[in-house]
Amino acid sequence: MKALAAFGAGLFLAGASFVIVDYTQPSKEEAELQKAKTQLTELKKENAKLQAFIQTEEKALPAKKVDTNTTDEATSSEESKSSNHTKPAEKSDDANSKNTYKLHVEAGMGSSEITKTLEKAGIISDAKDFETFIVKKDMSNKMQNGTFIIDKDSSYDQLLNILTTPPKN
Repeated sequence: MKALAAFGAGLFLAGASFVIVDYTQPSKEEAELQKAKTQLTELKKENAKLQAFIQTEEKALPAKKVDTNTTDEATSSEESKSSNHTKPAEKSDDANSKNTYKLHVEAGMGSSEITKTLEKAGIISDAKDFETFIVKKDMSNKMQNGTFIIDKDSSYDQLLNILTTPPKN
């Protein structure tokens, strides 16, 4: 009988040990949650580093001034050649002046500055959307310098084609 009591006590202790181990170890869900939290923290740190890098790069880009004065064609081309100022899109003197704009793009202007100028001129409705389009097409480094005549109703593809083709000045 003592052997049976000892056997029962052994089973009881073994069962109690399993219960204790089960309660002290985290569940699979808790382990996955902790892993997800760790990954989220790492992604937040990486995002912060990327944001800091972007801000550093934006500060390193040369600042450009926008000349809002509109003058006659001869003065405009002389200013364009002799200064580093950029001119926003302006109405063209063509017969289709209601629907066309003259855009001056100078060396050093990035796609961001060009798209903002197009947005201010009313040619596009969202500069960031068009800039995203340019980046997706991998054309942001193919923008040309010069003066472009742009139809107000141009599609993004047409605008991109105009801005990446050297102008016939």
